[in-house]
Amino acid sequence: MMDIHIGEIIRNYLETKKISSPAFAKMLGMHRDGVARIFYRKHFHSKLLLQISQALNHNFFQYYVPEMVQEEKKKNEELQGHLLKLQTENDQLKTKNDFLEEMMQMMKGKKIK
Repeated sequence: MMDIHIGEIIRNYLETKKISSPAFAKMLGMHRDGVARIFYRKHFHSKLLLQISQALNHNFFQYYVPEMVQEEKKKNEELQGHLLKLQTENDQLKTKNDFLEEMMQMMKGKKIK
C-alpha cells in the first residue's frame, strides 16, 4: 500500500489556494484546533475526507488511486481523439452533402426535354 499522508496533502492544497486554517475550519464547521489536528494525521475516516473534499471542491480520494486516475486520463484522451476524428469526418460529410444538394438543384433547373 502506498504511504499517503493525507493531512499534508490537504495542508499543501490549502496553501496553494491561499485558504487560511480559520477559513477552512469555518467551511467544515469545526474549531481551529480540530482543523490543525487534521494536518498531522496520516489517515482518517472516509466520511471526514468526503466532507473536506466537498468543502474544498477537490477530490482528495484520488491520491489513494493514482493508477486508476492515470488510466481514466488515458481513456479520456483516447476518447477526445476519437471525438475529434468523428467531428472532422462529420464536417467533411456535411460539405459533400451540401455539394450534392447544389448539384441536384442545378440538375432540376436544367431538365432535358
